[in-house]
Amino acid sequence: MYCIQRLSLCDERDRRLVLDHQNVATIGSGSAVSFRLHMSFGLPLVCLKLWMEEDTCIARNVTGDPELVLLNGQPLFDIVQLEDGDSLQVGSDQFLVLLAGREAPNPSPAAPVVAVPVVTPVAERSDALRTFRTVPLNRSVSRHEPRDARWTLEDFLGRLRSLSSVIQFVNFRHAGVEVPRRREMKSDLFEKMPAEVTEIYSLHTITDAALGTHLDVARQLIGRDACVWAVPVSDAQTSLADAKLYYAWLARPSVLEMTLRQSPRDFCVSLMKPFRAFILPECKGINTWCILSASSLKPEELITGK
Repeated sequence: MYCIQRLSLCDERDRRLVLDHQNVATIGSGSAVSFRLHMSFGLPLVCLKLWMEEDTCIARNVTGDPELVLLNGQPLFDIVQLEDGDSLQVGSDQFLVLLAGREAPNPSPAAPVVAVPVVTPVAERSDALRTFRTVPLNRSVSRHEPRDARWTLEDFLGRLRSLSSVIQFVNFRHAGVEVPRRREMKSDLFEKMPAEVTEIYSLHTITDAALGTHLDVARQLIGRDACVWAVPVSDAQTSLADAKLYYAWLARPSVLEMTLRQSPRDFCVSLMKPFRAFILPECKGINTWCILSASSLKPEELITGK
C-alpha cells in the first residue's frame, strides 16, 4: 500500500493521504477532492487521480496540461506507474510517494545567519556582467536571467535600490520562520483573510528600507519559496493599493511565475500593471534569480534610470 505525503508545512491531519484498493483518490483545487491543494488559484477542481491496482500505484494527470503535473521534475502527460520515493508536483504544491509506513523528512528549519557577506559595490563590476538572457513567458510577460553567475542578486538590488523604491513581499508562515521584529516591517496583509489561508500563509511587506535590511530578511528565507521583490510604477503605497486584488499571487515566487506563465494575457497585464517588474530569488523550482517584467521592458532599464 502507498501513501502520498505533502512536503510543505501543514497541519498533521492534512499531511498524508493513504491510498487503498477500494477508492480513487484525487488531488486538486475543489472542495470535494481527497487532497486539496494549498495554492490552487486557477487550477482545475481535479488535477490528479491516484489508485491502487493490486500492489501497483497508478496516477493519471486529468488537467489536459502536462506542465501542471510533474513527476520527478518532468511533465506528466497521461497515466503512469508510481514508485516508492517518486516526487510529484501539482501546480506549485509538492508531494512524495511513499510505501505506507515510511516517513519523509520534515522540512528543515531555516539556516541561522552566521555572517553577513561582503558585497562588492556594483560600480566596481564590469558592465559586461550586467546582461540578461530573455525568454518570453507569454505574449505580454518575459523572464530575464543573468548571463553571468557573477552578476548576483545582491549586486542588482544594490544598483536598483539606489535608483528606485522597492517593495519586498515576505511569507514567513509558509517558510516556517518567525516574523522578525523590525520597525520597517509592515503588518500582515493576510491578517483578515479566511482561516484556511492564514493557517498556512502570511504576507508582510518591507518598503523604504536600506539594502541591508532587505538582504538580512531574504537570508532567513533562502530556498523557502517565500520572498518576492517588486518595483512599483509610482510610489510604493499607491502600487500596493492598486495591487490589492493580486496579493495572493505575490506570496510565493514559484506561484507568481507559474501564474504569469499560464494565465490569459488580460490577467497578466492587470497583475503587472502596478509594478514595473518582479525580482524572484533562487528557490526550489527557480534555478537562478530572475526578473519578470512586461515584454516591452529591457531589464537594464531598471538599473540605468532610463
